[in-house]
Amino acid sequence: VHHPRANDRSSWGIQRLKYIHKVYDANKDGVLNFREFCTLVKHVRVSRGEKANADTVDVETEARSYLAPGVDASKLAISVDEFIVEVEKQRFRGTSALYRTKRPVGGPEQPPGA
Repeated sequence: VHHPRANDRSSWGIQRLKYIHKVYDANKDGVLNFREFCTLVKHVRVSRGEKANADTVDVETEARSYLAPGVDASKLAISVDEFIVEVEKQRFRGTSALYRTKRPVGGPEQPPGA
Protein backbone atom coordinates (compact mmCIF):
# COMPACT_ATOMS: atom_id res chain seq x y z
CA VAL A 1 0.00 0.00 0.00
CA HIS A 2 1.37 3.40 -0.91
CA HIS A 3 0.30 6.21 1.32
CA PRO A 4 0.01 9.68 -0.26
CA ARG A 5 2.17 11.20 2.47
CA ALA A 6 4.97 8.66 1.99
CA ASN A 7 8.52 9.98 2.13
CA ASP A 8 10.00 10.77 -1.29
CA ARG A 9 13.08 8.69 -0.44
CA SER A 10 10.92 5.56 -0.47
CA SER A 11 10.96 3.34 -3.55
CA TRP A 12 7.47 4.70 -4.33
CA GLY A 13 8.80 8.24 -4.09
CA ILE A 14 11.68 7.51 -6.46
CA GLN A 15 9.30 5.90 -8.97
CA ARG A 16 7.00 8.93 -8.71
CA LEU A 17 9.92 11.29 -9.42
CA LYS A 18 10.97 9.19 -12.42
CA TYR A 19 7.39 9.38 -13.68
CA ILE A 20 7.26 13.16 -13.19
CA HIS A 21 10.51 13.53 -15.14
CA LYS A 22 9.18 11.31 -17.93
CA VAL A 23 5.89 13.24 -18.17
CA TYR A 24 7.60 16.64 -18.37
CA ASP A 25 10.24 15.44 -20.85
CA ALA A 26 7.97 16.45 -23.73
CA ASN A 27 10.48 15.76 -26.51
CA LYS A 28 11.48 12.41 -24.91
CA ASP A 29 15.22 13.08 -25.14
CA GLY A 30 15.83 11.91 -21.56
CA VAL A 31 16.49 15.37 -20.09
CA LEU A 32 14.40 18.35 -19.07
CA ASN A 33 15.26 21.47 -21.04
CA PHE A 34 14.37 24.94 -19.77
CA ARG A 35 10.94 25.05 -21.49
CA GLU A 36 10.01 21.65 -20.05
CA PHE A 37 11.28 22.68 -16.62
CA CYS A 38 9.19 25.89 -16.82
CA THR A 39 6.10 23.77 -17.52
CA LEU A 40 6.85 21.70 -14.41
CA VAL A 41 7.32 24.89 -12.34
CA LYS A 42 4.02 26.27 -13.66
CA HIS A 43 2.17 23.10 -12.65
CA VAL A 44 3.79 23.19 -9.20
CA ARG A 45 2.54 26.76 -8.84
CA VAL A 46 -1.00 25.64 -9.76
CA SER A 47 -0.77 22.83 -7.17
CA ARG A 48 0.06 25.54 -4.58
CA GLY A 49 -3.18 27.31 -5.50
CA GLU A 50 -1.74 29.94 -7.82
CA LYS A 51 -3.52 30.84 -11.04
CA ALA A 52 -2.95 28.60 -14.06
CA ASN A 53 -2.48 31.63 -16.29
CA ALA A 54 0.59 32.82 -14.38
CA ASP A 55 2.71 35.31 -16.26
CA THR A 56 5.35 33.50 -18.33
CA VAL A 57 8.00 35.90 -17.05
CA ASP A 58 7.11 35.03 -13.43
CA VAL A 59 7.32 31.30 -14.18
CA GLU A 60 10.67 31.72 -15.95
CA THR A 61 12.00 33.84 -13.08
CA GLU A 62 11.01 31.19 -10.55
CA ALA A 63 12.46 28.41 -12.74
CA ARG A 64 15.77 30.32 -13.01
CA SER A 65 15.84 30.70 -9.21
CA TYR A 66 16.18 26.91 -8.91
CA LEU A 67 19.24 26.81 -11.17
CA ALA A 68 22.78 27.01 -9.86
CA PRO A 69 24.45 30.40 -10.35
CA GLY A 70 25.99 30.75 -13.79
CA VAL A 71 23.91 28.00 -15.42
CA ASP A 72 22.80 29.01 -18.91
CA ALA A 73 19.06 28.27 -19.04
CA SER A 74 19.22 27.77 -22.81
CA LYS A 75 21.61 24.85 -22.27
CA LEU A 76 19.71 23.30 -19.37
CA ALA A 77 19.53 19.50 -19.49
CA ILE A 78 18.33 17.85 -16.26
CA SER A 79 18.66 14.06 -16.36
CA VAL A 80 16.31 11.89 -14.32
CA ASP A 81 19.12 11.10 -11.86
CA GLU A 82 19.95 14.80 -11.43
CA PHE A 83 16.26 15.56 -10.98
CA ILE A 84 15.92 12.96 -8.21
CA VAL A 85 19.04 14.24 -6.42
CA GLU A 86 17.89 17.87 -6.60
CA VAL A 87 14.39 17.03 -5.34
CA GLU A 88 15.89 15.01 -2.47
CA LYS A 89 18.12 17.98 -1.59
CA GLN A 90 14.91 20.04 -1.66
CA ARG A 91 16.36 22.29 -4.35
CA PHE A 92 13.22 21.89 -6.52
CA ARG A 93 10.42 22.59 -4.06
CA GLY A 94 6.79 21.60 -4.57
CA THR A 95 7.10 18.48 -6.69
CA SER A 96 5.58 16.42 -3.86
CA ALA A 97 2.11 17.62 -4.86
CA LEU A 98 2.44 16.45 -8.47
CA TYR A 99 0.90 13.09 -9.33
CA ARG A 100 -0.10 12.20 -5.79
CA THR A 101 -3.42 10.77 -4.80
CA LYS A 102 -5.36 12.28 -1.91
CA ARG A 103 -5.79 8.86 -0.32
CA PRO A 104 -3.83 5.60 -0.12
CA VAL A 105 -3.84 3.38 -3.21
CA GLY A 106 -4.72 -0.30 -2.73
CA GLY A 107 -4.99 -2.22 0.50
CA PRO A 108 -7.73 -2.01 3.12
CA GLU A 109 -7.92 1.80 3.01
CA GLN A 110 -9.36 1.59 -0.52
CA PRO A 111 -13.15 2.16 -0.37
CA PRO A 112 -15.35 -0.74 -1.48
CA GLY A 113 -16.09 -0.74 -5.19
CA ALA A 114 -13.18 1.58 -6.03
